[in-house]
Amino acid sequence: MLRVPGATLIAISVLGIGWSSCQVPPSIRSNTVMGVVVEQVGEGSALAKAGIKAGDILLSWRRLPSLPANPEGASGALKSVFDWKLLEIEQAPRGLVELAGQRSQDQGVRVLTFKVNPGSWRARVRPEVPKELLREYWRGQGAIENNNLAHMAIRWRDVAVKAKDSHLRCWIHFHLGDIWADNKHWTEAVNAYQSALQETPDPASKSFIWRRIGGSSAESVGRKGALRGSRSPTY
Repeated sequence: MLRVPGATLIAISVLGIGWSSCQVPPSIRSNTVMGVVVEQVGEGSALAKAGIKAGDILLSWRRLPSLPANPEGASGALKSVFDWKLLEIEQAPRGLVELAGQRSQDQGVRVLTFKVNPGSWRARVRPEVPKELLREYWRGQGAIENNNLAHMAIRWRDVAVKAKDSHLRCWIHFHLGDIWADNKHWTEAVNAYQSALQETPDPASKSFIWRRIGGSSAESVGRKGALRGSRSPTY
C-alpha cells in the first residue's frame, strides 16, 4: 500500500460490504472544522435505515444516476449545514445518495460510506464545535429543553463571539433564529437571521437565511395585523 506522509492507518467500511484498510491524512485527523455532525436521526427515516447515528461526521456526498429522470450523477462536499440543507432538498429526492463520513469508536476512527435511499431524512445536524466551546453549546441546548430561551441566547451568542470559524458563527445565529421563530418570537428571530447573514458570503447560504427572514417578517406582520383587528373600534 502507498503510504501518505503523516497518515494514520484505520479501518474503512462501506455499509453492507465490510472492512478494509484506509489511510487518513493529517488534515482529517486535525481539529479543523469540516463536515457536519449528526445530532439526531429520526426513527425509521431513510438516514436511520442507512445506518447513520448521532455523533457521525459527514464530509461529502455523491448522488448516483437514476434513469430516466436523472441520467447524470452529482457530488459535492459538506462544508456547512447549508450544504446539507441543499443536498436534502435538491438531491435526495432524485435517487440513491452515498454519504462519506467518519465515526469515532473505542477502536479509533472509522471511515464510512452510507447508502441512503430516497425518503424522509429527518435529521438534525450542526457544524463541528471546538472542544473549548462544546460545554457552552450544550448548556444552551439544555436551556432550550428547560424552556429558558433567554439563557439559551446568552450561551449561544457567547459561542458565536468566541468561534474562529465563520461557518460556525453563521450557523449559531441561524439556529438561534430558528429557535426564536419556533417559539413565535419574531423580532428576535429576524435579528438572529440578520446576524447570520453578516457571517457568510455564500449566495446559497444567504438564500436560505433570506427565506427565513421573509417568513418571520410575514408572521410578525400578520400577528400585528390580527391584534389590530381584534381591538374594539374607537369613535
